[in-house]
Amino acid sequence: MPKVSVIIPVLNGERFVRDAIESVLSQTFQDFEIIVVDDGSTDRTGEVVKTFGSKVIYKYQANAGADKAYNEGIAIGSGESFAFLDHDDRWYPDKLATQVALLDLHSHVGLTYSEVDDVDEGGRPIRKRTWAERRGVHHDLVGDFRAVLKRKFPVAVPSAMMIRREILEKIGGFDCNLPAAGGYGDVEMCVLAGEISRLYFMVRPLAQYRVHKWQMTHQRRDEMYVNYIAFLDRLWNRWKDSPDKRALLLPHYGRYWSKLGREELEKRDWMAASKHLWVSLRYRPTYPRTWLALVKLQFKRLVSHSSP
Repeated sequence: MPKVSVIIPVLNGERFVRDAIESVLSQTFQDFEIIVVDDGSTDRTGEVVKTFGSKVIYKYQANAGADKAYNEGIAIGSGESFAFLDHDDRWYPDKLATQVALLDLHSHVGLTYSEVDDVDEGGRPIRKRTWAERRGVHHDLVGDFRAVLKRKFPVAVPSAMMIRREILEKIGGFDCNLPAAGGYGDVEMCVLAGEISRLYFMVRPLAQYRVHKWQMTHQRRDEMYVNYIAFLDRLWNRWKDSPDKRALLLPHYGRYWSKLGREELEKRDWMAASKHLWVSLRYRPTYPRTWLALVKLQFKRLVSHSSP
């Protein structure tokens, strides 16, 4: 049994998947298996993966989405822990060694993830401040699901994760019923893991996140707001008997409707803006940005009515 099962989902990734696999094979920690799940690629992805021979387990499935591909890999994997790597991302050489040592040292931690460094299509660094740098966080953090929902932890990237098998089995894998755009299945994974164990966030980046025009985030950005509500609603329904947990979701609903209202305000759709902003206040009555937007809305209405 390997210590770690590495799951790489891929869809039409002939351009990047070799780089991803090689970053795993170059790890300083070598007790792992690599499982590549091809989610219905129509390019040369399969040919590229098969050039690695017995070093990689290759599984093809009809196109069903990344979360289904993750779960297929999890079903095949035999490791004590699971690490995920999107086919267009890369790991630094000590990624596995660092996270394996961390889980071995901290038995109460069920899932760990780190910061990532952004790189462009060609793998060149994109210099931008990390979440930790923007918030002045200089040390690793340990918390639970509350830390995620209170935004004291950053949003997780699958390529930076490692999770214990027993925690993953209790969660049931990735939620294939969540819409794909937005990556909220990753956030849900951290929330659910944080309900039954501790989460460990490392400020040192262990992975490179590739930013390019073929990403689902870029292709379907207009769907992300709607999918965010779907994610919140699933947690809301899950916690029907836990009012204290539901209370953690209210600021998120408020933030969503506020952002939608402010966007409608910029489009000069006064009616829609007013509706969304007032809905926001039902969930988050003290949100300053919503009140400022309402003042701005009233001013713009007055100016438009007084104009000849």
